[in-house]
Amino acid sequence: LPHSLTHSLTGACVLEQLFQAFVISAEMSALVHIVGRLFKDVVNTLVIAGLVLLSVAAALTALEDPKFANIGVSCYELVKFALQLESPPMDDIDPFGASTLARPFQPMPQRPPHSPLQSR
Repeated sequence: LPHSLTHSLTGACVLEQLFQAFVISAEMSALVHIVGRLFKDVVNTLVIAGLVLLSVAAALTALEDPKFANIGVSCYELVKFALQLESPPMDDIDPFGASTLARPFQPMPQRPPHSPLQSR
């Protein structure tokens, strides 16, 4: 057998033995059950987020904006915006709106170093 296939089979067998150890022990089987329910909740949340993404992308596509030509491009743009991979364009926002959205950086005021002589 090839070297990589041997490692894969060994890893699968070790994983199977670990799973059997979790199922045999009462405490570990409860942990497996809890992790399984957690995984199910995460999947349900991702499905709902995907449905919301598709519905918003469909609405953007229905607006017939050239930037959102089809639903695939709309989904791609929404994911880029949600992950903050690029900043949103602020060309169409008036100056007052831009000033309320983007505040300038204000550094924290620095306290002077504490001197033991000042406390007397």
